[in-house]
Order: sequence, then structure tokens, then C-alpha cells
Amino acid sequence: MRLIAVATIALSALLGGPAWAAESISKYEVRRAPAARVEREVLGQLADIIKPSGPEVRPLTDEKPVMPLTDMWFETEPRNTEAPGLCRFDVLVMEFEPTGEPGTGADTRVHASGFTASSQYAVIAPPQGVFDDVVYGEKPPPRGPSCKRIPKQVFFSAPDMETAFNGVYRLNQVFAGAASGSPAFALECVHEDAADKCRKRIVDLNALKPEDWGMVGGIERCDPPPGVYGECLEASLDSTSVRMLIVEGRLKTVTVNQMLILSHARRD
Repeated sequence: MRLIAVATIALSALLGGPAWAAESISKYEVRRAPAARVEREVLGQLADIIKPSGPEVRPLTDEKPVMPLTDMWFETEPRNTEAPGLCRFDVLVMEFEPTGEPGTGADTRVHASGFTASSQYAVIAPPQGVFDDVVYGEKPPPRGPSCKRIPKQVFFSAPDMETAFNGVYRLNQVFAGAASGSPAFALECVHEDAADKCRKRIVDLNALKPEDWGMVGGIERCDPPPGVYGECLEASLDSTSVRMLIVEGRLKTVTVNQMLILSHARRD
């Protein structure tokens, strides 16, 4: 796919509609139809499902911009996935660079030079097991609630569906274990010496109900300790990091750490 075609789609979406009517297509057509037709139909579908977002569309301030255009964001609408209760939307970020001599002002002429893509997730129904067991088990997974009306503020970052789903499943185990007073896993807090205070911190985090998952910034994979064969997942909840070590399918160790979050305004 030519980048210039993607740029055409992005500008078309920004102006209020696709450059051409999107049509359905089959694998047979993709492999046998003329390349120009395939490109037109597939990129037409892309134009139909992405919408511009971010500060270039909704500026954070009324002040006039002073810097050249460097990127534009586009998003799909939230949709259901094969895992019940797991919602997803995708983000495409187009990158721009000056067309001629590098400029310094907002009137600098630019052209598309690349793009990145990622996904955001939300879990709106408690997972009833790990991803593989639920999605690929003997019984077909039940249909989850619709994701269409889920606000994007409650979505979080994760590298893939499995990590997002399993991360929330394990977080729920952490919350339940801490609330019980006698968790079946080892609980460690980096900045708390007393076990009771550490457990209370987890219990306080349990106040995050499904509708408050916007407090979850992201769930990532991490490396298990040296010599330990298992799975490691790390979730960021507001200013707290929860690292979960899973060995032989069971939650073994949970390490809680306070994070120092620094941010600065991006010059516009």
C-alpha cells in the first residue's frame, strides 16, 4: 500500500468523507483482481472506519499554533472482540515532515512520511478464565455485552488482546485475594514495610469498578525473575504499578510499587 494513498484517505476523512465508496472484497479478489482495484477498495474501507481525533482536530487551547504539523491521529470506533467482554479500538498516527526546507512555523508545508498503529482495550465484563481457555476452549465463548457505547476514556494500552484480557483477569484475582485477608499469593509493597498496609493499598485499588477502568493506564508483559519459569504481567493503575508473577497457571507473587509520573505540555 502506498503511503500517499493513506495520506489521501486521511485528508478525505478530515474533510468529511471517504474519497471513494467502500466495497466489500474477498480473498479471491485480493489475489486475482487488478492491483489498482484492490488498493482502491481496501483503502476505501479504511477511510470509512477511521475518524480524525487528537489535538489537531480538537485543540487543547484557543491559542494559534506556532509549530509545524508533525502528526495526526485517527481512531476506529470501539468494537467487540472474540473474547467476551473485551472491547477494542485502533489508533493510527500519521507522521509528517517538511516538504522543502525545514520550517519553524505552523504554516510550514509538510507531507506524510510514515505512520504507526496500535490498539486500546477495555474489559466490561469480568473474565472467567485466561484468554486461551475462554476463547479456544471446548465450548464456544459466550457473546459479551456490546462495546459500541463504551467511552474511550476507560480504554487502556496493551500489546495484544491476550495480554489485556489476562491482565484484568489476574488483577481481579489480586483484588479478591487482598480483600480476603489471606491471599494465596505472596504480596510485596516496595514502599511499605508492614504487610497490613500493603494489603490495604491493594484493597483501596479494588475500589476501581469496571466503569472506572479509566484509572488503568496500561497492561504490559514483563520479564520473570532470573531462574523462574513463568509469566509476568504488569499493570499501571493511576500512580501505582502492580507486577504479577504467574507460575504453573497460578498467581505466585504480586509486587506493588508507587510510580513518580512526570509530564510536560507539548508545544503547539
